[in-house]
Amino acid sequence: VVVHDSNLWRLAKEPVNVRDLTLDEIQALTVSDFSHKDETAKIPTLEEMLSAAKEAPNQIGFLIELKVNGDEREELAGAVVELVEGYDFGEKAMFMSLDYLSVLSVKEAHPEWWTGYCIFGSSGEIDDTVLWKYEIDFIAAEENQVSNRLVTQARERGLPVYVWTVSDTDRMKQYLEMGVTGLIGDVPDDIKEVVEEYNQKNGTTMYEWQGEGYPRGGE
Repeated sequence: VVVHDSNLWRLAKEPVNVRDLTLDEIQALTVSDFSHKDETAKIPTLEEMLSAAKEAPNQIGFLIELKVNGDEREELAGAVVELVEGYDFGEKAMFMSLDYLSVLSVKEAHPEWWTGYCIFGSSGEIDDTVLWKYEIDFIAAEENQVSNRLVTQARERGLPVYVWTVSDTDRMKQYLEMGVTGLIGDVPDDIKEVVEEYNQKNGTTMYEWQGEGYPRGGE
C-alpha cells in the first residue's frame, strides 16, 4: 500500500499499525490530509497508483520509497519490482529507502533503474567512507543534512541530491542556489513556481523533468 506513516493515528485517527492490518481493513479506513482536513481519501495500493499513472494525461512519474518495518526487505523489494515490471513503469520511476539493502535489491534486479539512499537527521553524522561506496544513483537528504560540502562531494561523484521535506520557498531557492538537483515537498505547486523562477533567472532547464528518461543532473 502507498502510505507515509507506519501507524495510522495521525492520518485516520486509528491507533493501529499498517503492518498489522489486512488490505481490506486498511482500505476500509478514511484518511485526511493534515493540511486540508476537509479532504479525505482511501489508502491505495501501489498497483492502483501505477494503473492510474499509466492513464494520466500528464504522464506522471513516481518516486517510490520502500519503507521496511521488520525483516521483509527482500519480499517488499521483490513485490515492488514485480509490479513496476508488470506496468512497464521502470523508466518513469525512481526508488529510494532509508534501508540501503532494500534499494540494493532493486538495483540488483534492474541495474538500469534509478535507486537512491535517504539520509536523515537522526542517523547522526554522515559516514563519507561508507556513503560514497553505495551502489546508488542519487541521494535524498533531509533538510538538516544538506550542506555545501555534501552537495559538492555528491556532484563531484555525479550523484544528484534531492532535498526533503521542503515547505519554505526561501529555503527552496537557497537549495537550488546551493546546487541541489531537486526538491521534495508537500505542495508541488510552490516547488514548481520556485523552480520555474530559478530556471528563468539562470537561463536553464536543468531541474525540469517531463517524464522522458531520468533527471541525470544537468542533462
